[in-house]
Order: sequence, then C-alpha cells, then structure tokens
Amino acid sequence: MLHAIDGTWQPNDHDNANGLVTGFGASIQIINGGVECGGEEENAQSLNRIAYYKEFANYLKVAIADDEVLGCKNMKQFDEGGAGALLIYWEEDWGWSAETSDGKTNACQQVVYQTAYTAFKAGDYAKCVQGHFNVYIVDDNGQVEDWITDTTPATPEDTTPA
Repeated sequence: MLHAIDGTWQPNDHDNANGLVTGFGASIQIINGGVECGGEEENAQSLNRIAYYKEFANYLKVAIADDEVLGCKNMKQFDEGGAGALLIYWEEDWGWSAETSDGKTNACQQVVYQTAYTAFKAGDYAKCVQGHFNVYIVDDNGQVEDWITDTTPATPEDTTPA
C-alpha cells in the first residue's frame, strides 16, 4: 500500500495489461479488490470510497489530478508478474535434490506471498529451513544453532533522548 500511495510503485507492462494503474483505484484494489474491483462498472462500495476520497481531499485542500484513475473497474488483482511482487519472504523449496537421501532440497526459496519468514529479519532463513525440514543448522564453528532463539537485534530499554 505504501508504495502505491507514495508513488514508488510504477506499473509494469504486466500490470498495465491487467488494468492496474497508478491512482486511488489501485488503493481500492489493495484494500478490498476481490470484492470491489474487476467488474465492468464501479460497484457501490468503490463509489463510496471514491466519494470519501474526494471529500477528504477537499477538506484537506489537496487537489486531485484530472487524469487520476479513482476507480477500479476492470482491474484484475495484483499478482506475481507485476511490479509490486517483491521476493521478500522465505518458503520451503519443493524442488528435488540428488544430494539428499530423501530427495528434499533442505532449502528455502524467496517468494512474493506472505509467510512466517521474512527476508528482512536476520535468522529467518535458518528458521524456515529448520521449520520445514526438521534439520539442524551448524554454524562455522561446528555449533548447532538454536532455531528457536530470536535473532532480532535487541532494542535498548530506555529510548528517551538524552
């Protein structure tokens, strides 16, 4: 949602083919697109959102561009071919490996859909592997890593500025 609002997300050819373009309509698709978007006409819910958007913009004295797409009719849902599909989660790699006795890869792969393991959190790849394959990760010193241990950096107790 943030990238759609702040302009970071720019639709690629795949998005454009699916009717996904910049504007308020894309935010409707993100919020409740499966219900409100994709039809040949705007439905009552999306029309209400558009009306609220216009009222808030008016109240805040923010101009809405004349060419901004406010609705989401004919918009398909975001999918993994679009510009917003970022490989930021870890998931079991279901591939086959000749190097293991059971043929499992004992690895995780990056995916665009949300899982319990994020690429932004140190240690989540190891947790993904251990959680899916019931294996132990051995560090460079030959020590077995405890996958249950939270590897998030500690936050200082007192965050009050000095």
